[in-house]
Amino acid sequence: MAHWQALCQGRGRVAVTRLGGKDSGARAYVASWAGRCAVYGYVNESGVDCIRVVLEQHHGAGADGDVIYDGPINGAGKGTYE
Repeated sequence: MAHWQALCQGRGRVAVTRLGGKDSGARAYVASWAGRCAVYGYVNESGVDCIRVVLEQHHGAGADGDVIYDGPINGAGKGTYE
C-alpha cells in the first residue's frame, strides 16, 4: 500500500501521480536553468512522516545542496530551517 503520493502537472491537462512506500519514500523536483528545488518524503527513525526541501544544482547552475527545511511534514515539532 502506498504511503506517499507525488503529483506533477505541466503542459498537459492531466496531472500525473506517483506513489511511494514507507521504505522507498518519494522524491520530486522543479527545475529551471537557474537550479532546482527538490522535495524528499521519508519516514524518520521515530516513525514520523518527514520532508526535506533542498536547493540543488541543475545543469551546473544553482545552489549546491542548501537544505531549506528538514522535519515533520505537518510542520510540528523541531524542523531544520536555514
